[in-house]
Order: sequence, then structure tokens, then C-alpha cells
Amino acid sequence: MKRITLIVLVAALCLAWGCKKDSTTSSKPSLLGLSLSQSVAPYQAVGSPLSIQVLFDKLYTSDKSKPSAAISLQYQVNGEKAVVLTENYKESNPPLVYTPDKAGSYTIKFSAISVDNNYYNATISASFTALDTDESLKGLVGTTRVIDGKNILVMTTESLSWFAQNLYGTASGQVYNLSPVTEKLFGKYYSWEEASSACPSGWRLPTAAEFDA
Repeated sequence: MKRITLIVLVAALCLAWGCKKDSTTSSKPSLLGLSLSQSVAPYQAVGSPLSIQVLFDKLYTSDKSKPSAAISLQYQVNGEKAVVLTENYKESNPPLVYTPDKAGSYTIKFSAISVDNNYYNATISASFTALDTDESLKGLVGTTRVIDGKNILVMTTESLSWFAQNLYGTASGQVYNLSPVTEKLFGKYYSWEEASSACPSGWRLPTAAEFDA
């Protein structure tokens, strides 16, 4: 009799341990569709303000509806503390004006957040590298000349004078990676026709032999 009672008790304990109440937690929808007004050039200048506008016109929820709660917008730079840009985008949606203060890589993360916590956040990021052109040109040995109204660093080797920064500041040609800040460092890309007529008066393209020397 004692053995039967013990078996029944053990079975009851196992049932009590193994059974649990079904979860009643429901998943809330996510915010989707956050976008930027335009792409951010991959290279920016140290000390130059960068304006980034976040757009909400295509914002929707994962259940295919427009968000009904107030949505705020925050931003973080390189994972630092988040800063509120607006408490409710429907009332105010200013652009972020950010000025990189030193050379390096930057990632600015924007988060659209439901004030009432009714939705999961939507995020979008913009990344770029800030260049300090003046600092990068330090140490180059040459003479600064004013040519066509621009200060051009000229280097002389074996009786030939060269633009240290290649050909820049011209109306023709294309900057590297759609980033104007790179022009001062190493000029532009040109077609042969563009390059043949882009040099200032008194200057010319090097011959193949001069370039290879």
C-alpha cells in the first residue's frame, strides 16, 4: 500500500512540474518604411555641416496600416547616447545638421520610436568618412601658387613642375565617389577630351614618358 501511495505521489509531482499556463503575450507590430531624402556622400569634410532629412511619408506598420500613435525621432552618432530630434514627427520634422569635428568613420543611426510603445522601432543609418584635407596635405614639400584664383601646391622634380593635388577646381570632370571633399586631395576623373582642355593657361598634361619617369 505504501508503495502504491509513493508512486501516485511521484506521478502527481511530475504533472505539477511539467504543466504550465499557456502564454498570453501578443506580438506588437513593427514600424517600417523610414527613409532619407537623399543619399549621403561617403566622404565629408571635417568642420563642414552635413544636413540629413529623415522622411516619414512612407512609414507604415507590419500589419499594413498607418501608425496611429505619436512617433518620435532620435539619433545616435557612433553608438553614443541617443538625442531626441523631434517628439512627434507630425508636428515637427527638422533635418539633422551634424558637423564632424575630426577625421574618421561616422555612422549616424536614426530611430523612429512609438511614444506609447505600441510598435517596435524603425531604424535607418547613414555612414561616411570625414576627411581633414588641410591635415592630409601637411608635410608635402612644395610651393603654393595662386593659379586661376586658387591656391595650388606645386612640386618640382627634375625641372618639371607638378600639381601636388592633381588637377582640381575645374568645371569639367567628376569627383571621386560623388564626394566633392576628395577633389582637393587628388583632383577629379576626366575623359581625355576634358583633361586636354582643363589645364590652366601655361600648364599641360604630362607625356607618357614624363609620367613614367
